[in-house]
Amino acid sequence: MSPLKSNHEPTPEEMRAETAEFGANLAGLFLKSVERFAELQKQGIDVAVQQNAEMTDMIKKMAEKVPGAPRPAVFDMATGNVARAADTQKSAINFVVEQSKVWTDTFKDRSQTAKDFSDSNSKTVKQTLERSFAVNKKVLENTAAGAKAMMDAAKEQFGLRGTQAEAMTDSFIKGIDTAVDAQKKVMDIAAA
Repeated sequence: MSPLKSNHEPTPEEMRAETAEFGANLAGLFLKSVERFAELQKQGIDVAVQQNAEMTDMIKKMAEKVPGAPRPAVFDMATGNVARAADTQKSAINFVVEQSKVWTDTFKDRSQTAKDFSDSNSKTVKQTLERSFAVNKKVLENTAAGAKAMMDAAKEQFGLRGTQAEAMTDSFIKGIDTAVDAQKKVMDIAAA
């Protein structure tokens, strides 16, 4: 025998509970979707990096047989730059997933008092800034590493070792390192 349905109107408390449960379920589904999409993106990046490495190896082998073709250092630089760009993109994807989790958790826990909610949100904003700065620092480091690899490949490709041009490229690299360090220090100050 099936239980009889009650014909009473839901109380405000029952409606709030149902609404909260629906919101929590929706937030969980949203987060799961973000995580799945992020994983698909990272897998696509891995496939692209692998494809790039294989193509670069093939071109490098062909270039060895052609007079005047770029030397292997240029190809190694290209492969390294693609790998660094992929790592940077994955860091950004991970950042989005982490932030989605933080904000869905905040949304789910709406039973807090106003003060607790305010304190929690302040802490969440601080963590968001810290994570954002970490991603930005990684971008800066990868950009500097790419520039250094490019300069090293140019020195090798054009035979600049031991010349005035090598000293100029070394100065350029030191300038990039200085600029990157300064930007990282500014972020550290802002995060404090």
